[in-house]
Amino acid sequence: KQTAESLGFLFHTIDDEPYWDERAYYQFTLAQIENDLEDPTTELHEMCMDLVDRVVHSEELLDRLSIPASYYDMIRTSWLEGHPHLYGRMDFS
Repeated sequence: KQTAESLGFLFHTIDDEPYWDERAYYQFTLAQIENDLEDPTTELHEMCMDLVDRVVHSEELLDRLSIPASYYDMIRTSWLEGHPHLYGRMDFS
């Protein structure tokens, strides 16, 4: 915990359990990575980008996502000018 905190990693414990546990790992073949992870991830990313394109062109969807109206123009401009986007994480069950 001390090492994590000294490096600025302050959410190392959640509900008294370690956030990251090094005792277990997953091992994949190159084919699994390329076909079973990368391809679906690329498809999911494309789906997200398609959704963003629909949302920035629809005030109804911007409102439905609780985006404040004062940000509509900035978001739309950023998207249309192709500014870099943030990485995100999605957990599925």
